[in-house]
Amino acid sequence: MRIFFRNLDETSLAAFQQAQIGNSCAISAASAALNLLSGKEIQAEGWRNRVDSIPFPDVLRYRSLKGGPTMPAQQINLVEWMAFVHQIRIQQAHRGSLRKPDLFHELSSGNSAVLLTIGWWMGRAPEIVNGSSGRNLNQNATWIGYHTMLLAAYDEGHLCDDGIIRPWGLINSWQTGGLYLYWMQDHELMRSWGVYTPGGGVRASVLIKLL
Repeated sequence: MRIFFRNLDETSLAAFQQAQIGNSCAISAASAALNLLSGKEIQAEGWRNRVDSIPFPDVLRYRSLKGGPTMPAQQINLVEWMAFVHQIRIQQAHRGSLRKPDLFHELSSGNSAVLLTIGWWMGRAPEIVNGSSGRNLNQNATWIGYHTMLLAAYDEGHLCDDGIIRPWGLINSWQTGGLYLYWMQDHELMRSWGVYTPGGGVRASVLIKLL
């Protein structure tokens, strides 16, 4: 099975990547999702500054303190605010525990985007590579962590240089643009996606659908 969002090629999808600063991976992912759905050019950096300018406690609607993470419950508020400001007509963003078949369905629809939050405890960070490289770019991750990315592709034939199939392609915030998506093995994505996320539960997801 091979599913790429709206049949775009890998380089076209990778162009939506925007590098994060600090704990702003969810802001980058939300910006990429709305840009992918609408063709807009929402800048994650501008939204990071905008959110961080909100005084406490109102900032908690969108972020866990200035410079802190944006958990799934907060991601919904952020997506809806972004969509309102940029006049993108979406159905209400939905937070839920999707399952693997749901990911295939939403990816195939071309009318929805899925933010996935993965997590790890006790140093068991999942492996994440770029393109067909077999080099794990998440090997120096913190002991406990969470990371939000945008689902972009599934290709069961995505063979990396080390001979390992990594079928899940994701728009990630570890660089701006680039030629390639970031890829994960099936068991690594399912394991880390299954870690409990505060404000999101297990298999933490935010589903964004166009009207």
